[in-house]
Amino acid sequence: MATTPARPEILGYVAILDQPLLALASSTKVPPGLVLRAYDLASILRDSGVATISGFHTLIERDCLHFLLKGKQPVVICPARGIARMRVPPEWKASIAEGRLLVVSRIPAHERRVTAALAAERNRFVAELCTAALVIHANPGSRTEAWCRDVLALGKPLWTPAAAENAHLVALGARAFEIERLPLFFEA
Repeated sequence: MATTPARPEILGYVAILDQPLLALASSTKVPPGLVLRAYDLASILRDSGVATISGFHTLIERDCLHFLLKGKQPVVICPARGIARMRVPPEWKASIAEGRLLVVSRIPAHERRVTAALAAERNRFVAELCTAALVIHANPGSRTEAWCRDVLALGKPLWTPAAAENAHLVALGARAFEIERLPLFFEA
């Protein structure tokens, strides 16, 4: 991978980065019992006005983005590629114009295709920018689980829905919660 640029590329309202941001992540494969709970959670985050940051790369993350973009709260998207020549999807344009969507990347502008190395760099960037993190599910031994370890190593709170499939995340140090009782994600 090429060297990381000194300044990230920005598209949208940069002041969004000045507020607490909840990182949202999930492995590609999610147990069926957590899929609908993820959609409920995205709707609750939207309705609660929680500012969210993610790469929005996996299918479940993209589905959550769909719910989040229907709200008025800020959203930060961090692609695992340069954004200088990126085509902005039509569904993002109104949110950017309203000043509630920021697309930010510290991946060099010439990087136009997502690779595992670029995704790992993006994930580190999200972990650095967030105030707290929420992982819908991370398969044991996955890159998402490694990201969870990075978040915890940075001393940031990591939350996960209470479910037997997420017991290994709780063992790592994640805080389990019931979706019906949304916690204060930004408390110490």
